[in-house]
Amino acid sequence: MAGSSNFADFSTAIDSGIDNLHKWYHKINETDVYFICLMLDPNYKIAYAKSRWEPHDFKKGMRRLQIIFDKYYHHESLPDTEPAVVAPSSLACQGSYGHRWMHDTVKSCVANDTASQRPCREFKDYLASPLEDIENVVAW
Repeated sequence: MAGSSNFADFSTAIDSGIDNLHKWYHKINETDVYFICLMLDPNYKIAYAKSRWEPHDFKKGMRRLQIIFDKYYHHESLPDTEPAVVAPSSLACQGSYGHRWMHDTVKSCVANDTASQRPCREFKDYLASPLEDIENVVAW
């Protein structure tokens, strides 16, 4: 078919279209937005890029994603040690039966909550979690 004179009139338009596709396809490599959007979409996360992209492109995308995350996540330095825990002020009064035991239980729960709220860990857990079938990602 390619050598047929019936299609000679279209060959220039087809070649221009292919050139345009190559141009825009390679533009994806110039921005992090496409990769980040895939990672944040609960329908795809890392599954598509990991299975269909070249391994070096996937690793590059993941490195860039971490850099962008670190750039835009402004945080105070989080210690690697157990965070200081403050029990709710409602438990500050002493003297009621079982107060120390209840206070220690609440203190333990607060420590677990605080440790689990580390944003970088939460983001990595999100990427590693199972895919979700979400029709409206914006509303999600």
